[in-house]
Amino acid sequence: MKMQVSTSVSLPDSEQVHSRLVKVLSAMFYAASSFLIILVNKNILTNYRFPSYLFLGICQMATTILVLYTAKLTQTISFPDFDRNIPYKIFPLPLLYVGNHVTGLASTKKLSLPMFTVLRKFTILMTMILESRLLRKSFPHSVVLCVTGMILGALIAAW
Repeated sequence: MKMQVSTSVSLPDSEQVHSRLVKVLSAMFYAASSFLIILVNKNILTNYRFPSYLFLGICQMATTILVLYTAKLTQTISFPDFDRNIPYKIFPLPLLYVGNHVTGLASTKKLSLPMFTVLRKFTILMTMILESRLLRKSFPHSVVLCVTGMILGALIAAW
């Protein structure tokens, strides 16, 4: 009589709940911080009439790098060390990111907050369309429904 040993490991219920809670809290933190950074940027650029959205963007990028590397040093998060070859391998992406960041801050200064939100949501839609056309990627119906709901919500808010 042979004894079978299971090689699959299942998490106890308490760890599954903890893992789910961490995911939900992470998503809520991301949503709150994303919303707050838009409000702070709009307030700084519009109400306080900060003259340079470019300087604000550079300060935000520098702060992000500082926070990430501080978290890495305290072993809160982990990511690979900087490699000088990576920017060359992904060249157009850093340029596109900086352009997106700077034009986003410029439009935050010029547009109303609801219209800015609508344009940001349409960016997600355009990315999905281009990924499906250029990369032949397909998206689950749940993702398409979520994006559609976000766009409709933004349009209603802007109306």
